[in-house]
Amino acid sequence: MRPSIGVVCPKFLAEDAAILISGLLQLDPWMRLGSSEEDAGELMFHHFFRGIDWLALVQRKLQPPFIPEDVGLSNDGPCYEHLLLTPPSEGSLAIRKEIADAFGNFDYSAI
Repeated sequence: MRPSIGVVCPKFLAEDAAILISGLLQLDPWMRLGSSEEDAGELMFHHFFRGIDWLALVQRKLQPPFIPEDVGLSNDGPCYEHLLLTPPSEGSLAIRKEIADAFGNFDYSAI
């Protein structure tokens, strides 16, 4: 746990990222990052996003760091009933061991 931000984060997570996550996860909506009069500007000028050229982003001039594989859609059913997903390429799902270990005890359960 990082006492300065009150959130339990993996040690490999950058301090800027941990502070951003903490701000977004504030229980009090009035204290939550992005809820002030600055609105999204509060997020845009957060130190975590310091390298983002927002104008170039809006103008679609930035190259995305990751481009997902194509998804093929069948046209023989309404509302995407027959969604066909392209299987991931070999090794595309591999993650670093320390990241996998950080989520080792996580479990999902629907309420």
